[in-house]
Amino acid sequence: MRTPRPLILICSLLLPTIVFADNATPAPDGIELLYAPLADSSISQNLKVDLLDVTLEGASTYITGTASAKLLLQFGEPPPGNSATVMTVTVNKMQGQAMGKQLAVTEPEVIQVTVDDRGRVVAYQVKERLSNADAPAIASADALTALAIFAVLPRLPAEPVVVGSQWHSRQTVTLREVGQATVDMQCRLIECSEEQIVIESSGKATIPEVQIPNPFAPSGTMKATNFKVTISRLRQVCQPGTLVVSQAQCEAVATFMGVQPDYTLPLGMKFKFSVKPPPPPAPE
Repeated sequence: MRTPRPLILICSLLLPTIVFADNATPAPDGIELLYAPLADSSISQNLKVDLLDVTLEGASTYITGTASAKLLLQFGEPPPGNSATVMTVTVNKMQGQAMGKQLAVTEPEVIQVTVDDRGRVVAYQVKERLSNADAPAIASADALTALAIFAVLPRLPAEPVVVGSQWHSRQTVTLREVGQATVDMQCRLIECSEEQIVIESSGKATIPEVQIPNPFAPSGTMKATNFKVTISRLRQVCQPGTLVVSQAQCEAVATFMGVQPDYTLPLGMKFKFSVKPPPPPAPE
């Protein structure tokens, strides 16, 4: 059983200093941010996506849409001999709407991700994938699952940092049905207190080729090549001690070549998405 690394914040008038309990090493010139979820713990979250616009050759088509899903993150014991975390992500109750078409998927997608103590993906395995759904539902579920994993993993620095510090994070991961996906982010520590740790990031993610729902025909799919997502702002609120992301908001634009049987079009999608805890149950 891995022990947590709680943070004890000592505030002074001149310089805030952070002391780590247990086996963490205090740093005289900053704090070391480590991803260390408690084994056998879990967190539930709601994922919401707003499609703000679809562009064709740079011009707005005024197409909008929404999508949502329920997330369950379950953290297991670290693999023997290292400090990585095995995280099972279940994406369930997926719903969407675009151009008057409704999408509802009752089956869950389940992904197992091994994550090191800096938030980097070490291994990625599909445990359950939609089997009795049509192609648009599968493409939509894959997209929501990818957004969920991107939102809930913090990108942590290799060195101790102080509030205001910036660092660069870059990783390439091979994903099933997609191939190599590269995420390149510039990150900054915004807040570090006993209540929360806030990291803001911007950057880009690139995928050579991916199958996506067709924005012009929600009942179909489209192959997208040279897929690039520019993230203008990703704000992640993390739990002190474990760095588990409790809330995240992101604004982004995707550009790609939409491949159809007889032609190829330069397309874009402006969207935002968020993860946050579900609301408390209503009183009886």
